[in-house]
Amino acid sequence: MPRAAKYLAAVLLGIGALVAVSLGAFEFIVMRPMVAEARAALASASPAELHPVDPMRRMVEVAYGESLSVRVAGYLSMRTQTSRSREPNIHRVFIQFVAGRLLPVHLTQAELTALLLALAPMGVGVQGFAAASQVYLRVPLSDVTLVQAATLAAIAQAPGYYLARPQRLATRSQALLAKVHQ
Repeated sequence: MPRAAKYLAAVLLGIGALVAVSLGAFEFIVMRPMVAEARAALASASPAELHPVDPMRRMVEVAYGESLSVRVAGYLSMRTQTSRSREPNIHRVFIQFVAGRLLPVHLTQAELTALLLALAPMGVGVQGFAAASQVYLRVPLSDVTLVQAATLAAIAQAPGYYLARPQRLATRSQALLAKVHQ
């Protein structure tokens, strides 16, 4: 084997070892506390958030799709303070992205959906879809229709923006409903 090939193989082996050690450290430092917080949040979630009605479950799938675990990781990282700042910064974004990719290893899709429903900030003083359903729709989360589920999913994506702009909220809700019917 030529000398350059041996050197390249040694470098790649070193990089592989560094990545393995880094992921192990990330698992221990970030993921363990985050998964423990997720389990605690699931234990205190409402039954309607743990077992959402079909319209709500379908709307979460449409509104979040592949980004569901990243969004949940963001909520959990805020709760576990794995990032020192609540403002978006490279440290927090990195943790949210990597943890979002690893959360499905630790939690089922149903648990991720329940965490989103329980932890999502839904406006000033309103956390979770069950509370938002009562405050904004005056309907228990267990009784929401597909149209109401679209409204809640739209609010969750940007509460400050959509709650202050009812016309934009209606437009976003209609767009989510159109995606469901595709």
